[in-house]
Amino acid sequence: MEQAESDAGVMNLEYYMQLDLSENKYVSRAIEEIKSGYGDKLSVESISDKLGVSASYLSRKFKEVTGQTFLDFLNKYRISQAIVLLNTGQYRIGEVSDATGFTDYKHFCAVFKKYTLKSPSKFMKGI
Repeated sequence: MEQAESDAGVMNLEYYMQLDLSENKYVSRAIEEIKSGYGDKLSVESISDKLGVSASYLSRKFKEVTGQTFLDFLNKYRISQAIVLLNTGQYRIGEVSDATGFTDYKHFCAVFKKYTLKSPSKFMKGI
């Protein structure tokens, strides 16, 4: 799993894209959907509908291939993108929250802290 995340905490999607894709094309396509649409409202149901498979099948295969649930993977990817945006110093936390697909600021802060062990404001201050 260390290969799946870089030193900056940014997810290495290529690592997941290379995992046994011969039988898991749905997982690789779901990851592509996350990569391109993380700023939008996404769910395992919406992606499974788009791919023409059941949500339970996609959830099961996603966990088998990545070792993570769909939601955990999505949130980690969103937070990795939030870190990139915050590091630019050009955006306020609320703007980053919106840009990375979180509809609720408090939820964004809670998820951010879950994965980085810091609040977004402490992260920006370098504390």
